[in-house]
Amino acid sequence: MKKIFCFLLLLLIGCAPVDKRRSRENYPSVETNAFEYSQQCAHLCWLGINPGITTKEEAGAILRASNRIDQKTFHRSDDGIETFWFFEKTKTLKAEVLVSFESGLVKSIQLTNLIPFILNDFVEILGAPDEISIDVGSSPHGEELITYDIYYHSKIIVSPITRGEWNGPDPNDYVSMIFLNTENTVQDRQPWLGYGHLQEYLPGQNRPANANRP
Repeated sequence: MKKIFCFLLLLLIGCAPVDKRRSRENYPSVETNAFEYSQQCAHLCWLGINPGITTKEEAGAILRASNRIDQKTFHRSDDGIETFWFFEKTKTLKAEVLVSFESGLVKSIQLTNLIPFILNDFVEILGAPDEISIDVGSSPHGEELITYDIYYHSKIIVSPITRGEWNGPDPNDYVSMIFLNTENTVQDRQPWLGYGHLQEYLPGQNRPANANRP
């Protein structure tokens, strides 16, 4: 289901020209310090919310008290919380947030529309990924579209957006989504070899000419 969602997201925004207003140069203050990875935050804490540890009451209180949360969109149910997070100081850009509950605790967190976060932001926090999966498809216009996810054994999944003239994962690839404490159900994973390595990741595959970046 997640791969389908990623592909639809690419169809919606991946084929559009780069929005220069969302370039990293224009927003250098994206809040990477909102994330903490440590022995206590094994699945990556976000705004102090620790998946698998933080209670749903604590999570609600943290988000209700935060001036980085769009309180007008805050919605809580028995299953979780949906809202938006302003992730840079001007409060111009915001990511969609889905916090899921299970047995009275925060089970998982999904953050969507994180551009202009880049892959290197999370690699600097988490270290080198453990695995990668790559899908090659086509847009309705026949353009080649590539989606890829990187995986950590700590149940963290990062979903970047591919770039034009893609030569394999790049530290500057924009990130569309991140999933915290989420089980990986994708079967066609392979070991992370580092940035680039297109022929090793996709042996025999011609160089993608039209993989688009938002």
